[in-house]
Amino acid sequence: MIDNLPVEYRTQGIRLLKLIDVYEQCLGEIGEEQKEVLIKHRDESTISISMPGIGPKTAFVLLAYLGNMERFGSSAQVGHFSGFTPSIDMSGQQEHYGSITKRGPKQLRRVMNQAAWAAIRSNDGIILREFYDRVKSTKGKKKAIVAVARKMLAILYVLHIKKELYQSPVVADHSRITAKLKRYGLIFE
Repeated sequence: MIDNLPVEYRTQGIRLLKLIDVYEQCLGEIGEEQKEVLIKHRDESTISISMPGIGPKTAFVLLAYLGNMERFGSSAQVGHFSGFTPSIDMSGQQEHYGSITKRGPKQLRRVMNQAAWAAIRSNDGIILREFYDRVKSTKGKKKAIVAVARKMLAILYVLHIKKELYQSPVVADHSRITAKLKRYGLIFE
């Protein structure tokens, strides 16, 4: 590959390849550290990963920003903390709900939006897809996906409080969750 470059660019190409190797090694180490944290907090991470659209990286971000969800009094508090609640403009008897406040961690909102997209495309995300379609018909795609992300956080709050795994309407047993955890290397047989 380097041999295809003109002679004057080969040393720079070699230098860039070495940097790429270093970055890939660092990313691998970070991934292993994240996996260790998820294994250390196996109960919380398993509950999070049981939901469609949520993988180990999203579970890690949820664990990092929300920690033990029992510290929140309600799912609304989780929504407020994450910045997924609408801003409210009140004047006299009129209330106007605007865009989301975005007062919480930006990274949490970003990964939850990505998880929401993955969830509505998942075979197990039928309920979330129906909710998305219902909101999309009146509010549009972007607002609908934010609504799905907020709903996912509310569901996750309830699951964490009750210490239960997400129940898919498609598959009644937990074989899907077990296979997902094995695929990510979070459980071993």
